[in-house]
Amino acid sequence: MSAAPSPADALLVEARGLTAAYGSSPALRGLDASIRAGEVAAVLGENGSGKSTFLKVVARVLRASGGTLRFAGRPLESMSRRETAQRVAYVPQSVDLVFPIRSRDLVLQGRAPYAPGFDDWKSRQPSRYEQGNWTADYVRMRFVAVGL
Repeated sequence: MSAAPSPADALLVEARGLTAAYGSSPALRGLDASIRAGEVAAVLGENGSGKSTFLKVVARVLRASGGTLRFAGRPLESMSRRETAQRVAYVPQSVDLVFPIRSRDLVLQGRAPYAPGFDDWKSRQPSRYEQGNWTADYVRMRFVAVGL
């Protein structure tokens, strides 16, 4: 009898044969990758190898055209958009904003999926978010190579 895997050993993201394209142009071909809970993964690859595309698929900004993608053991497409936004944060490489925004305010936008609407969400959150008293845990880190 084998012991159940600990939460730290559980797969958080699992991609098998993942493909994605922009129109008829393939951007990700057959990616196999796994990231365990508690790990920080750096996605490495040459320009045009599919790094940003992979992250867009995980964040559901772009739909996969093939393969499977599981998040915490569930097919990603079975999760609601709100649930995905509560579990996955995505900041693109560049954004053309029509108004200036402070970094702290950009980070605080990540709280929006927890609010019933955009009415008065800050008053419902612990003050540590507004004060910026954030902490980070030490986590294991490993690298995931992405390439065509």
